Amino acid sequence: MKILLSIVILGCFTSLCGQEVQDTLENFVEGKEDTTTVKVLRLKINSDKPDFSPFFLNNELMFVSGRNREVGVDYVDVNGESEITDLYRSTLVKPGKFKNTRILDSKLNTKYYEGPFCMNKAGTVIYYTANDKRSMLLKIFKSEKINEKWSRPEVMPFCKDDFSYFHPALSPDENALVFSCDRNKEKNKIDLFTSQYKDGSWTEPKALNKLINDTNSQVFPFISLNNTLYYSCDRKTGTGMDIYFVSLDSLNKEPRSLAFPINTKFDDFGIWIDSASSSGYFSSNRIAKFKDDIYYFTNSMPDFRDARTIIPKTQFCYSFVEESTLASKDTVSLTYEWDFGDGKKSRGLHARHCFQSPGEYEVVLNVVDKISGEVFISETSYPLVIEKPNQLTIDFGETVNVNEEIVLTAKEPYLKNCKLDRVCWAFGDGRFNSGSAVKHVYKTPGTYTIQLGVIAKNNDLDKIELYKIEKNIVVKNNDEKNIK
Repeated sequence: MKILLSIVILGCFTSLCGQEVQDTLENFVEGKEDTTTVKVLRLKINSDKPDFSPFFLNNELMFVSGRNREVGVDYVDVNGESEITDLYRSTLVKPGKFKNTRILDSKLNTKYYEGPFCMNKAGTVIYYTANDKRSMLLKIFKSEKINEKWSRPEVMPFCKDDFSYFHPALSPDENALVFSCDRNKEKNKIDLFTSQYKDGSWTEPKALNKLINDTNSQVFPFISLNNTLYYSCDRKTGTGMDIYFVSLDSLNKEPRSLAFPINTKFDDFGIWIDSASSSGYFSSNRIAKFKDDIYYFTNSMPDFRDARTIIPKTQFCYSFVEESTLASKDTVSLTYEWDFGDGKKSRGLHARHCFQSPGEYEVVLNVVDKISGEVFISETSYPLVIEKPNQLTIDFGETVNVNEEIVLTAKEPYLKNCKLDRVCWAFGDGRFNSGSAVKHVYKTPGTYTIQLGVIAKNNDLDKIELYKIEKNIVVKNNDEKNIK
């Protein structure tokens, strides 16, 4: 008799990423509770001229500045109205603090305009905005560092003479550029375009979709390590430029704007943000006397709106199917019996069984006598390994009294093939904290949604991912505690 053992997983958990992180959690301590999720600091390396478009690479902050160079020459544009800018870098001391600010390289900085730029991860290839000496239009130039020296800059091949191309942003895989271009001159607007590096050359630029390229102008793009596109746009009439973001993996979604205090009624643009979306640098003219300046921000509660929600799983259900029948047997007193290896059995051609926990089980298919239950023949066996699912669990009671201190614990989180980076809490009353175990006191009765968010690095994909779980808590007045 031919036996086929077919196991189909029903209602199986989605595989996200994961590794047990309890050992890592033991290194976490409770943070300081706060009501402000984002804190902004103006950098001291700013000059009295425009400083903007920062990005962080290899322990250095790269940026554009109109400050006087070492030679003491103050360049202005053809109208004598604004400073000609150059490329600069400064060495990190600690987050938000830098030293040894100097020009990026004398071969790249000229008496003409050099503007927003980007580099590959190794810091050996640069794409930057500069004036084309022939037309004086803005073009994107490329230079490579060979033996610690930058090569002669060359205009990117997709740059046409009739248009300006500027503000390049390099994709995480370094095979695509997103940049601004004024090809849409008839509508007097600037759009975002992309060019792909394929088969040894750069493709003809294509405009991004209309959800991004709306009726306004889009400038200063940046692509994070998580493939999220950030850019600036003046959508809010009369309030200056704001920074928007959208995942390049989900371009059918409407871009969203960053919240205050990053976006203000002034011009906010040129952002660089880390892979966890928890800190970064951007430029703004929010303080008039300082013109365009660079700011550092740190986020005590990253945006978990698009984080993957972990649904607790307590059962692991499978279907077991035997392809053959007993028609070839000489007797009808026999039947199939499944032994699931966890002390449970079931009879029939088809069986469905829910295991209570992950583990290794030996599933055995026997033909047994219906009356005596004795095994007539052991047809086959199958080792079944149920992996531990991704899980986040919040450990606390469902009710609490006003002004009563409670302890909330991230209980035994598990994310496969991931390394935990940070644990964050939002208590639903406008306050936040971080750490594996935190304390909180509610001041007002009501029902609140507590959110546990985890930032973890996916070791397989080498990227940061966000996960969350939410649970409600009921806060009662003290005089309600005895009411049943």
